[in-house]
Amino acid sequence: MLVCAWCTKTLDPRDPSQLSHGMCEDCRTFFSDRAEPTALADFIGQFAFPVLVLDSNGVAVEANESAQEFVRKSPFEILGKLKGEILECAHARLPKGCGRTIHCEACTIRSSVMETHLSGRPMADVDAYQDLETPEGTRRVPLKISTVRHGDCIVLKIVPVSQAIPLPVPAGTARKR
Repeated sequence: MLVCAWCTKTLDPRDPSQLSHGMCEDCRTFFSDRAEPTALADFIGQFAFPVLVLDSNGVAVEANESAQEFVRKSPFEILGKLKGEILECAHARLPKGCGRTIHCEACTIRSSVMETHLSGRPMADVDAYQDLETPEGTRRVPLKISTVRHGDCIVLKIVPVSQAIPLPVPAGTARKR
C-alpha cells in the first residue's frame, strides 16, 4: 500500500502524479505556488508526527506540537535555532557548531534540506539518523525524514523509526554524567 509522504493518506497506484511525487493531491496543491493561502502553522499542526519549518539558513521558523513533544522543548526553545541545536545533535555542541563541523558534511538531514532548498525537489522517507547527546552518553536515533520546499522555507518531517542505539565509547574516554 502506498501512502502520502506527508499526511499518510492512501495513494492511488494508478495515478502517476501521486507516484512520482509521493504526495496526495491535497498536499501537492498546498506545497505548490497555486495553493490557497493557508497558515503554515495550521497546515503542519494537523500532522501527528514531528514537523519543523526551516528558513533558507536552516533556522526553525515553525514547529508543530508533535515536534515540540519529540524534542521536549517549547516554541521559544525551538524557533530561531538550527536543526542540530533543536535535536541536541552531539556534533552541534562542537566549537564550530551546527552545520559547520566535519560530521555535518555526512548528515543526511542537512544534505536533504539543502538539496530540496536548492533544487526544489522533495525528498520522501529518506533513511537518516541523528547522534544525540543524552545523560547516558551519545545515542544514535534512526529516523525517516521527508522534505519539501514551500516558498523560501523547507518543511522537514521527522519520524523516529526505532529505539536509540548507544554508540561505543572509545577506550579511555569517560562518559558524561
